[in-house]
Amino acid sequence: MINKIRTFLADPGAILDAIDNESHNGSGRSQLIERGRQVAEEIGGQAQDELKALLMALFCRVEIRSDRVAITLSRGRLTQLLAGSLDLETQHQAPTSAPDDLLELTVRVGLKRVGCEMRMLVENANDQTPADPSLLKPKTAPTHRPDIDASDAAAAGRLG
Repeated sequence: MINKIRTFLADPGAILDAIDNESHNGSGRSQLIERGRQVAEEIGGQAQDELKALLMALFCRVEIRSDRVAITLSRGRLTQLLAGSLDLETQHQAPTSAPDDLLELTVRVGLKRVGCEMRMLVENANDQTPADPSLLKPKTAPTHRPDIDASDAAAAGRLG
């Protein structure tokens, strides 16, 4: 989900769609776009506490569904962040009530049965996680043992 937010902040078109167009002129918009790129780069190297403060300041709601995760942000807070006027220390801000101030980002997910449990798989093109060797079953080739005669092999096949 962090990658979805980073991609969003690095996309100039997404920033222009999200910000309040009436309050910023051409040069102000280009500064907000540039600041969006900077924030996207900073997110990758931020400590957990700093990242949590940033996300808490922007998020209104995270909704987890069986087919997607919906992240709802405040357009006003996003504009304040990009303009440099958002206070990250104030984590518990009053939620916005204006529906036109809400911006929803979605990340597609899928559910996969893993034993007795379900695992949520988040779609991410950059995620190239190698397979966990402890979850893989080794393929064993059938062995031929000359010390077992055909009658013993037939009996073992009926019992096994």
